[in-house]
Amino acid sequence: MAEPTGQGTLGHLGSLTTMRLKHGSYSLAGAGSSGGGGNVDYLVVAGGGGGGAGTGSNYYGCGGGAGGLRTNLGTSGRVSTQEAAYPYVAGTVTITVGAFGAAATGASSPGSNGSPSVFSTITSTGGGGGASQSSINGGNGGCGGGAPSASGSVAGTGTAAQGFDGGRGLHTETGGGGGGTGTIGLSGSAAGPVTGSGTGGLGGNGTSNSITGSVVVYGGGGGGASYEGDVGGTGGGGNGGSGHSSYTRTSGTAGDTNKGGGGGAGPVFASGFVPANGGSGVVIVRYPDGNPALTGGSGLTGFASPVVSGGFRTYTFTAGTGTVTFP
Repeated sequence: MAEPTGQGTLGHLGSLTTMRLKHGSYSLAGAGSSGGGGNVDYLVVAGGGGGGAGTGSNYYGCGGGAGGLRTNLGTSGRVSTQEAAYPYVAGTVTITVGAFGAAATGASSPGSNGSPSVFSTITSTGGGGGASQSSINGGNGGCGGGAPSASGSVAGTGTAAQGFDGGRGLHTETGGGGGGTGTIGLSGSAAGPVTGSGTGGLGGNGTSNSITGSVVVYGGGGGGASYEGDVGGTGGGGNGGSGHSSYTRTSGTAGDTNKGGGGGAGPVFASGFVPANGGSGVVIVRYPDGNPALTGGSGLTGFASPVVSGGFRTYTFTAGTGTVTFP
């Protein structure tokens, strides 16, 4: 076929350059794509598990596990290999932002598991609830809930490619920390400044991600309670409470909203020093800004406020469930 001749024009649509000549159109594909092509990047973090409760006379409460984390940018939870990108294909998908797991309502019940988060076929599992005085096993989940040192107790297990296991206390008055997406929940110390006491287990650390353009850490486990308490892991895990009268008594603190952190444990429920809820999850998606805006979105908080910057259109969904359509 003869080479095209004559004057032509260059048109730009997103990052795709089209050469229009008198005898046809030829496309020169650069980085990215537009007009219904390319890939969708995603971060899917589930809700964190609630903290467990203690009585202060025997076993203290344990930290909730963080919500599972899946992404194609950097590593998923449990320091997994990078997942595949989601191809931009016109169609409708479901998005659900996982709710937090509620704190234990007494020393005879554990914290509740967090709820899963969903983007199309990609699901992250809610974090496991932390164990309590009379309910001694940590919940399984995206990341496992912590457990006490009671005979036969078992820390919750995390989910492959989403998060780590919880920790198990080393002493009758130390609760294990909840697992994080970046590291395992810890067991705490066997002895502290007060005879027979110790510190609760640290919550496992979270995982950093820069899908929004800023580095944010998600999915830290909740800290276990004890005589002295301990902090949650980086990434929004709540702190465990301190229960001994030699210290300032404190309740557990909640996991951070939209980071999927585990809830901090409570040391002495009957005295009002209680565990805390986990943190809600988040779903973030972005794609090349040459593609049109999503449609639909009823029931999803964050749908109406995408950010267009750096060559991407980014949606951060912070609550709800619904469907969106890629035009």
